[in-house]
Amino acid sequence: MAAKANKFLTPEEFTGVIPGRGRKPSPLAMQIAKMAEGCPVGSGFVYADVKVPSDNKKERGRVRSGIVTGCKSVGWQTTSVKWTADDTAFIVRSA
Repeated sequence: MAAKANKFLTPEEFTGVIPGRGRKPSPLAMQIAKMAEGCPVGSGFVYADVKVPSDNKKERGRVRSGIVTGCKSVGWQTTSVKWTADDTAFIVRSA
């Protein structure tokens, strides 16, 4: 019996349903997207509206996730999030 050749699809050709798609981003991600829009590669900004202490790793992860989601929604490919000494996020567009 002959093996059937695989048919590779581009995202535009895919007609199926992927569960979970279409969810609204968090309010944090939407606010970050507004601030990040138009930022050139290699530049960034300090997000001082949320302060997360260094001992709260879980909350920093949640905030970092919202930041990355917001930046991706405006076309950033790579986002660098560094935490400052006063527990605010410094966000840089890497690519």
